[in-house]
Amino acid sequence: MLTIEKIIKLLDDFHYDAFRTYVKNHKVRSFYPLALIDAIDRDIEVVQSTDSLCKSLYDDTSEKTKKKFFQLAHHTFQLSTFLSKNYPAYLQNNISLIQRLINNGQLKRSNLLLDMVMDISKKKEDFATEIQACQIMVQQSLLTESTRSAMRYQLRILELLKYQQELHNLHTHFYTIYNLKEKDSTTKSDFEAGEDYFRNYFGHNNKLVQIVSTYYYCFLLHYNRSEKFYSKDTFDYLEQTELLLNKNQTIIFPFLLDLQHRLGYLRLKYWNDRGEVEEARAYILNLFKDSSDLLYWNSFINSSETAMLAIQTNLFARDHLNLLDLEQSKYILSDEAKSELLLIKTKLQQFIDNEHLKENYALRYINICTLLALLMLCGDREMIKSGIITLDGALTSFQQIPFGSYVGSIYSILGTAYFKLKNYEGVDANFKRYKKQTKDQNVHPVNDLTIHAIYYTAKWLNTQKNQYAKKFAAIYESTQTDILLKELNKNLTEVVDTYQIPI
Repeated sequence: MLTIEKIIKLLDDFHYDAFRTYVKNHKVRSFYPLALIDAIDRDIEVVQSTDSLCKSLYDDTSEKTKKKFFQLAHHTFQLSTFLSKNYPAYLQNNISLIQRLINNGQLKRSNLLLDMVMDISKKKEDFATEIQACQIMVQQSLLTESTRSAMRYQLRILELLKYQQELHNLHTHFYTIYNLKEKDSTTKSDFEAGEDYFRNYFGHNNKLVQIVSTYYYCFLLHYNRSEKFYSKDTFDYLEQTELLLNKNQTIIFPFLLDLQHRLGYLRLKYWNDRGEVEEARAYILNLFKDSSDLLYWNSFINSSETAMLAIQTNLFARDHLNLLDLEQSKYILSDEAKSELLLIKTKLQQFIDNEHLKENYALRYINICTLLALLMLCGDREMIKSGIITLDGALTSFQQIPFGSYVGSIYSILGTAYFKLKNYEGVDANFKRYKKQTKDQNVHPVNDLTIHAIYYTAKWLNTQKNQYAKKFAAIYESTQTDILLKELNKNLTEVVDTYQIPI
């Protein structure tokens, strides 16, 4: 019997409907996986031959067609990743059903179900379900006086319990060290001991233990800002672990544990911090295009994805944003860049539309609004206007909340947006509002210099008074020696050349 057949037979009505709906909506070309699901009889006692299933789909049973059929069966099995990630306990209902069948004298049917449950739970590394199935088989073997069989299942239980205990040990050890609120109390030796601890599990014979231990090791290096995080060995660990995860998407992870985005963030962080931006750009686009359908993000915030979006937005702005007004700007987005912009915009908008984020994570919501507005600066007039509306809405909705480090970014983006639209009154009002709100506060130098430079440029263009050209010149000169201001200096040079500001 095909693995996907067993899975379909083991699903209760809720999980069957959820899986079928997912497959139906997964891709435009989902006809054949859906047809296969519908062709499988859900009765556990009904055995369908491979030829009969193949013929029902392709009306042919030649060797070439059967090869295509087996590929389809494997692909449809891989789609059960949706169940593993969103409903990791979906096999558990079978334990109660097995108990009912035995109680009703239907031992043959219950054992058919038991065999399927043990086979699929083993493939899925669903330790909890397999342990319960094995426990039933231990007692059943003893009742039928088969001690050898009972011992075989009991030894399997011990093996599974060992895996469970090792996973719990990994989680416990990690969260003993990873505590954001008490990071300063963690010593260098604590981190080094943690690294050694997780490395001990790298060669484990269980895939789940391998993946979790390697992720914790790499995250610990990142969390501790260790130079080892940027070594080739660490990147190889990240790459190999992501590959192992992708090859084993159907295995059962603890509910709410999303390692796909977490590993993705670490790889992206590695490239971004090393200045390998081309690798970062290519990787993040593929990652978001293949982003898995995790339903529990409807109740929580995917912090790894928001961090990746921040990096991607800033990379995009670095390539496509300038400080010129739309009439003077010679930058026209290519079709590829437009597609990327729309992809990022869609992802950001999904977070902004999440009421849970707005109500419970105000600063994160503000950050997402800021990223979306920054992205819109790279677009056309209507996009820039929408970015202004987004930021004005955030400023109005959260008046009582200290914006902290986001203040400079918000006013820098707003000032640039007004300038691009040649709304010099807006630039003036934004500058005054910024100065009032940040009085006696430490400000980010890039944002602060950008806000002042845009303001003085607008005032000079509007009045032609030399005092504003001189103030702009002072800012421009201050960006010429600091390596951290290199990108800003490049943009300001373009402003000087375009508007012929005397400096």
